[in-house]
Amino acid sequence: MIINITRPLKLIQWSSYILFFILIDLVILIPLAFLIFDDFYSRLLPSDSSQWVPISAFHNNIRNPSHSSRSSSSKNVYLFSQKINRISSNTIELSPSPLLPSIESNGLEQQIALREEINYLLDLNLEFFCLNNINSRHRIDSIEIDIFSMNMKQSTDPETDFENIEKIHKQLLYHYSQPIICLDVNDSVVTSELHKQTPKTSSSSALRLAMYEKEWMNTIHLQDVMNLNSSITNLVLRIKTTIGTETSDNELIFKMNECFMVFNMNFSQGLRNIMLKKRFITYVVGTVICFTIMSLLLFFSVLIVVYLFSSSSRRLKSEAEAVASEEKHGGGVSDGYRWVPVSSSSFNDEQYKVDKKNEHESVNVNENENEIRDRIRKVPIA
Repeated sequence: MIINITRPLKLIQWSSYILFFILIDLVILIPLAFLIFDDFYSRLLPSDSSQWVPISAFHNNIRNPSHSSRSSSSKNVYLFSQKINRISSNTIELSPSPLLPSIESNGLEQQIALREEINYLLDLNLEFFCLNNINSRHRIDSIEIDIFSMNMKQSTDPETDFENIEKIHKQLLYHYSQPIICLDVNDSVVTSELHKQTPKTSSSSALRLAMYEKEWMNTIHLQDVMNLNSSITNLVLRIKTTIGTETSDNELIFKMNECFMVFNMNFSQGLRNIMLKKRFITYVVGTVICFTIMSLLLFFSVLIVVYLFSSSSRRLKSEAEAVASEEKHGGGVSDGYRWVPVSSSSFNDEQYKVDKKNEHESVNVNENENEIRDRIRKVPIA
């Protein structure tokens, strides 16, 4: 019984090659591609090209307007204000760290640090609940968002600014409004639905909060709302509900860790702006491109090495076969001479030349003999 093991051996051979390349990709090429693109990204876009600023770092006036003793003109208004600290490039270069100071999410007021003479694009993200304190037939309200720069020289007291917001000279930079959903006093969470929608391992309060967020959380995400130039030295965010009255006000409860602004450098190249905003997608695409390039380089390098090795092997094999053929036909070395095989055509040509030469020499010999005989005949006999 004969068993052919050629195909299984070839299958094992090619499987080992494929496994080797996969191992090289996972262990070396993919991490190296990520590091190369990360270095390229950090050089093209410094880490301080985007400044994340939570709303908790602003000076804020968050209160229940319905229980405030202020006038009706200030009802339903939530004010967030903060100064912008423009830092020149020379100051950054002389500092121990070449980057702008970042904002920490610790609930403390912190000034916004931006580079001097550079325009920034502003993104705004808000998440909040709206509470309707008095029962009504509808649960829809409207919210207005204003972003402006205010002349702080006229009034430096935030409480006074909040009180006289309409009287102080300000430069409106952006306005936006949209409807929101408000939670009524009669709205609640059905207890039987808690564990159906959320994991059972969570606590009861966490489950209730998750259900409230799912049903009544309002989310506003605005991109590139304005171009912030270097002449703006302070920023004010005003949020106002519009349906509230003196007897019925809607209160806003902000999820502070999800309310923030993002200041992105406005580059002249649109591709850099996209790379700055879509950081995760940019890293994925960039890593894939670097990985593909390195994989192709590795593949062609291996292909060239295999081709050169195969050519060298074939040349050595042909030389060995030629030597073996010579030894087989010539019988090796004898009497100091080595038999060299020649082709039949070349051998016949050489033999023909030798025959012609011998024929010519024999003709010359015959002519000489005839001439000698003639001379002997002509000599007189004494």
